Amino acid sequence: MKDHGPPTDLTPKRQQLRSRLARAHGHLHGVLDMIDTKRNNEDILHQVNAVRAALSRATTLLLDDIMDEAQGALPAPQRAAIDRLRAAVQTLA
Repeated sequence: MKDHGPPTDLTPKRQQLRSRLARAHGHLHGVLDMIDTKRNNEDILHQVNAVRAALSRATTLLLDDIMDEAQGALPAPQRAAIDRLRAAVQTLA
């Protein structure tokens, strides 16, 4: 079966998540190519770091979505606590 790209009915957050993970996938594919073509370790390390960064940003998006879902049903003081948590998570990205 041929892949025709991402589904068109994804939410904006899911589209962004998919984009981040596709970027990580591309970087990881690049790492494998670099190994196969015997590139130097410093170049490979730089590319591995790009994979890690892309996955970290994807993780942050997922956590943000989880917090959005939880926040909707909470009273105002607890929503404020979620906002503080969200800000803390953003510092990790």
